[in-house]
Amino acid sequence: PGDLYVVFHVRTTNGSLLKKHAEALSKAGLSRVTVSLDSLDEVRFQELNGNRGSVKRVLEGIEAACGYDRLTVFPVYFRKKRRQ
Repeated sequence: PGDLYVVFHVRTTNGSLLKKHAEALSKAGLSRVTVSLDSLDEVRFQELNGNRGSVKRVLEGIEAACGYDRLTVFPVYFRKKRRQ
C-alpha cells in the first residue's frame, strides 16, 4: 500500500474582505482559514491598519467563515512602548 496524503487548503488573512469572498473560496476548495485580529477597539484598529478596513468588516468576515472545517482567530499582540 502507498502512503496516504491529506491536503488541506489553508489561508491566513486580516479578514477585511473575507465576507465578500468566503463562499467563493470555500467552493474553490479552501477548508481552513486563520484571521489575525489587530484590535477590537476601532480607533486602535485604524491606527494599526493605516485607516484601512474596520473591526466590523473583520468580524463580519469571521462570521461568514464559520462554515469552514477550521476557523482560527489570532489576536495580535504588541509590546507597549514606554512614553518618555
